Amino acid sequence: AVGPGAVGSNMPPTVPPPQTFEAAQIIARVGGEIILAGEVTGSVDALMEENKDRIPAHQWDVQRQLLIQKSLARALESKLVLVDAKRMIPAEGLPDIQEQVNKQFEKEYIKHLMEAAEVNSRAELVAKLAKAGSSIERQRQIYFERSLISQWLRQQTKSRRPILHEDMYAYYQEHLADYEHPAKVRWEQFTIKFDRYESRTAAYQKMAHMGNEVMVRGMDFAKVAAEQSDGSTAKEGGARDWTTKGALRSRILDEALFSLPVGQMSRILEDTDAFHIIRVVEFVPAHRTPFRDAQVEIREAIEKQHRRDAEKDYYDRLRKEVRVWTVFDDPAASKDFFSSKQP
Repeated sequence: AVGPGAVGSNMPPTVPPPQTFEAAQIIARVGGEIILAGEVTGSVDALMEENKDRIPAHQWDVQRQLLIQKSLARALESKLVLVDAKRMIPAEGLPDIQEQVNKQFEKEYIKHLMEAAEVNSRAELVAKLAKAGSSIERQRQIYFERSLISQWLRQQTKSRRPILHEDMYAYYQEHLADYEHPAKVRWEQFTIKFDRYESRTAAYQKMAHMGNEVMVRGMDFAKVAAEQSDGSTAKEGGARDWTTKGALRSRILDEALFSLPVGQMSRILEDTDAFHIIRVVEFVPAHRTPFRDAQVEIREAIEKQHRRDAEKDYYDRLRKEVRVWTVFDDPAASKDFFSSKQP
């Protein structure tokens, strides 16, 4: 018999319970720091389990390995920053930093852990963490490292390059397409579908009646739409949200929307499967955001690019200075690691 996870099986594999020896296995070394398998496989296996119905059985191992590699790459960057922080910050200064972070951990992060674990007391949290192979002490250390990494990374990649007016204007000119906005309308609609009436004549008469209810009798458009329209937004009074030119599949409606004066009802429009009457509520013409109004957004975009450039340079430097090894550098070790989790 073909079991779950085997080639040829139509059943999605089930992720087996985490194995202690894998979670504790060292899969990377960054300077004097290590990365354990459990630091990356937990989130990966949870993601795999969530998507097991969409992953072919014969692709399970390949997908898991790819996700682990991506997760490990992020973990390596974090460890590189941690190694750099620890070697650069004076040893006598670390205890004070840790003390401050620990206070924050106790004041705020414990609450987050309890909410995530769905427990009501610290004792229950301790028990649940122990069941998962963790502890308060371990979570405190993780929190400290993440805080230190975050603060140190910001310090090391803070751009000191000034952003000049000509820099922002050059960016604006290079990204003009991002500041072009097509015409758009907010509108409302009556719809009568042909297949709900015995003939097109009957459908037309119904639509004419609805139009007269508003134009002749002065009834509220939204009320008539809610009570009589076949449109998808009838329950909302026929209201349609902002629509840009060319966004509708119906050429007839699109042309009418961008030719009608605001507030004027259209004639009865015949489409492929229905009659329509529309009314434009609000119209915004095509326009370009002027440079003066885009400067705050442009400055933020340039600052983000400067940070990305600074981070790339920083990580490139650390990779040259800090020795890094991963299980993927050793084919034999990699084979042993992944063979321990075959579904």
